[in-house]
Amino acid sequence: MAQYRYICRSWQGFVQQVVTYLSNAYWHYCIVRIPDEKIKRVTAIDAKLLSLYNCYMSKDQRYRRKQKGFANYHYIRWNNLALIVHTEGSIPDTIKGTDRFKDARVEHLIIPVSNNLSLKAVHSQQGWTVCMDRNTYRDIKYELYELIRSSSSQYEVIRRYRKLNGIPAWRGVIEQRKHLQRYVIAQLQKQKNIRMRNLDLLNNTKRRQYPVFI
Repeated sequence: MAQYRYICRSWQGFVQQVVTYLSNAYWHYCIVRIPDEKIKRVTAIDAKLLSLYNCYMSKDQRYRRKQKGFANYHYIRWNNLALIVHTEGSIPDTIKGTDRFKDARVEHLIIPVSNNLSLKAVHSQQGWTVCMDRNTYRDIKYELYELIRSSSSQYEVIRRYRKLNGIPAWRGVIEQRKHLQRYVIAQLQKQKNIRMRNLDLLNNTKRRQYPVFI
């Protein structure tokens, strides 16, 4: 059996893999935050969760279990942030885990990347995508407003806006950046009487593919 890979190289790869799982009908999720005091035992925690949810399965085994109407599970981790997901279906007797799962189609899957950035997986007619969660978007908008109000240079505002391009260009993120782009242009005109074009606020729309696993 091929080695089961679950440790992600980066948060960008983690988010990318989350969308891959959701797009393949792994809709039920459980976010696991490993406390700092337990991070030294993270390998043992990984092994326990992988075993509890019977993740060590080949594609053929997963296919056969799906044909029998059973749910399949996956586990991934980046640093101390882990995620367990499973498909629709009956829960096999071999699954010993007792974690509470939510349905991403009903309750958005929030990915807490850092203290300043949380992303949300959402579904639309075009499929699964990612956007900034409400608090992250609100805080960034307020930060831009305060920077416009207090800054003596428009270039400080431009630099701060362009930092948003560090978030991978998912469809939902692109739309939010466009809203912020229009907001910044309007506020600069209103507060500073400065005219700015969309081109001055670079909005990256090309999303790169990240290598996911170590």
